[in-house]
Amino acid sequence: MAVYLSQEESKEVSYNKQIELNDDFKILWDKISRKTKYSLEFKTQKLIDLASEKINKMPEIKAVQIEITKRDLEIKESGLEGGKITSNRIHIVSNEQPLPDILAFPQRETELTRGTLVQIIKKSGRLKEFSINSQAFMTEFAKLINRALNELIIDDIKYEPIPGQFYEMRLFEAQEVEEYFTHLYTEKQR
Repeated sequence: MAVYLSQEESKEVSYNKQIELNDDFKILWDKISRKTKYSLEFKTQKLIDLASEKINKMPEIKAVQIEITKRDLEIKESGLEGGKITSNRIHIVSNEQPLPDILAFPQRETELTRGTLVQIIKKSGRLKEFSINSQAFMTEFAKLINRALNELIIDDIKYEPIPGQFYEMRLFEAQEVEEYFTHLYTEKQR
């Protein structure tokens, strides 16, 4: 039998000094108490290569289409029902407006320089699709660049211990710690 706790449930937990005396906890605390700083270091060319590869493989950007279908209505005891289709037309919307700045939206979404974005677009070989559906292109373009950035961040993040700086156990003594139960459950053993 499982007991589920809602997200809003919380309780205050008191600091237990006995934990500090436990040898296993001391070993764990020595490993996690060091203060660290992190840095990201990746080459712009690596980002350009990864992002342009993702953009090159994205689904084809298609023109906006409007489909208009007319049906006969049939009145039955149960109510109105759609009958046979009398006409069906698909209208492909052509863009007669000037195209927007291809770099403004992706630059705002990714915080990359315009030069880097230009290199990614050129290398991807997908620039011609921008004129077909500019908003869909820019949205997908920015999304895939952010995905490439996230992958690089995961691979290239470095944590370095700050010499001589540690978190102290006193942090837990100062005030009560509030414990939140989120998606936790306890299971009764039989």
